[in-house]
Amino acid sequence: MQICLKLGDIYTIFESFNKVVERLSKLDNVPIKLNYKFAKLYNAIQQEYLKIVEQQEKLINKYGVKDAKGKLIVEEDQGSKKQKTKIKEDKIEDYKKELYDLFTLDVEIKYLPIYLKELCFEGFSLTMGEMTVLQRFIEEEGE
Repeated sequence: MQICLKLGDIYTIFESFNKVVERLSKLDNVPIKLNYKFAKLYNAIQQEYLKIVEQQEKLINKYGVKDAKGKLIVEEDQGSKKQKTKIKEDKIEDYKKELYDLFTLDVEIKYLPIYLKELCFEGFSLTMGEMTVLQRFIEEEGE
C-alpha cells in the first residue's frame, strides 16, 4: 500500500511512532510478520524524518542569530522550557514561510498494512495517542 503524507505530519508522528517501535523491539513474542511490517514502515518514516530535520537545520543556520564566533545562539523557550535557536527578528516571517513550505510538501510512503488483530497479543497495548498516530496504517479486516 501507499499513503500520501505531509512532511509536517511525519515530523509530528515520528516521536510517538518511535516509542511504539522501541517497545515492540523489547518484546520476545512479537509475531515475525508484524515485526517486519513495523520495521519496513519505521524505516520509511524515519528516512523522511531525517530529511526534514536536515532541511530544518539548514533553515535554522540560514535564519538563526549567531554570536561573534559564528555559533548559533540558543535560548530557553518560555512556554515549553526547551532549548531553541534564536531566529533573527527581521527574518522570523521568512523562516516561518520556508518551514511551512517544507512541512506542507507531500510525500508517498509505501507500507504493508497492519491489521488490527495483529496488534492483539500478550504484553502489548497502545495508548490512545499511539493509536491515533498509527490509525492511518491500520486496517480492521485482513489476514
